[in-house]
Amino acid sequence: LQPGEVAVVGRPTTDENYASTGMVQYVAVMRRTDAQIAFGAENDREGTVQDPNYFVVNLLCTHRGKAIGITGNPDAPFACTDRRSRHGSIYNAVGFGVAGASDKEYLSIPDYTLTVDGDQVVINLA
Repeated sequence: LQPGEVAVVGRPTTDENYASTGMVQYVAVMRRTDAQIAFGAENDREGTVQDPNYFVVNLLCTHRGKAIGITGNPDAPFACTDRRSRHGSIYNAVGFGVAGASDKEYLSIPDYTLTVDGDQVVINLA
């Protein structure tokens, strides 16, 4: 991953919280830009980031459990895929809701371990 790029992995789950995503848990791994690293240093939640160069987050909206998509906006890289007027949640680079129905709520962070070995990034989900 280059700075600013996001990879998404999905795995089947039996957790009913993922019913609206087809019982698939989608997890994003974002390699942070220098600006996102600096923003994270000031705003990351305690204990949620294992490597400041990478942000790992569940792509499940806190409002109604809809899927979260990738926006391409480095300041607000995540947004709910349900864009109707009562939804439309947008999240910043630390997963904090900055607009929409999930304003001031955080996306959840999966239980994970992250290993970086040269150009290879490996995420293990619990």
